[in-house]
Amino acid sequence: MHKYDTLNFDITKNTQDLIVRDAEVVLARRFNEDEREELLANPQAMIQEQIKNKLLDNAHTSLKNAVFDIEERYNDLRNLEKVF
Repeated sequence: MHKYDTLNFDITKNTQDLIVRDAEVVLARRFNEDEREELLANPQAMIQEQIKNKLLDNAHTSLKNAVFDIEERYNDLRNLEKVF
């Protein structure tokens, strides 16, 4: 059983390292320890938020407002789907 636990830990650690490395390559930045923990807790949400911030960094205000409106409508639809 000890061998299985060690192997399982190694696979989990390698997978986490790959997730962080891929995110760092895509976003062209390094993550600190807190960001790393947040990324590993919910990789998809963290990367979506980082990419959105990077794309909107130099965007025009009307574009930013449009993206936020779309996000808000998307969240409303998801909440409605949960109800029904």
